[in-house]
Amino acid sequence: MEITCTYGLSAPPAGQGSDPAKSLLISTTIVPDQAALDSLGLPRLMMSPEPVAGMGKAWYSTNLLSGTTEYVLEIQDGLRVTRLTLAAPAAATPGPDVKTKLAELARLP
Repeated sequence: MEITCTYGLSAPPAGQGSDPAKSLLISTTIVPDQAALDSLGLPRLMMSPEPVAGMGKAWYSTNLLSGTTEYVLEIQDGLRVTRLTLAAPAAATPGPDVKTKLAELARLP
C-alpha cells in the first residue's frame, strides 16, 4: 500500500494546478513482508544518499535536477517506509538545515 500527500509551497495561479517544483511530497509505503521491503531497493532514487544519525534506518540526499533541487529524506521503520521530498526551483534557497527540518516533520504524529 502506498499513500502520497502533496503540499504546494505557493498558491498556483487561478485555473492552474500546483507546481511540483514548489512542493513538499510525503509518501508512505507499507509492504507485507521482508521480501517486499528488500525489493524496494532502499534508499530509492537518491543522488549520493547519506545515513541520518539518530533515526534508525534513514537516508538524506540533495538531488540536483535540471530545473529543480530535491531535498529527500527516506526512513524505514519495520515494514513502513516514509519519504519526504522538498522540491524547490533550482535557483531557490530553501533556508538553512533542510535535513533537520525534514527530520522534524517525519517525527510528527
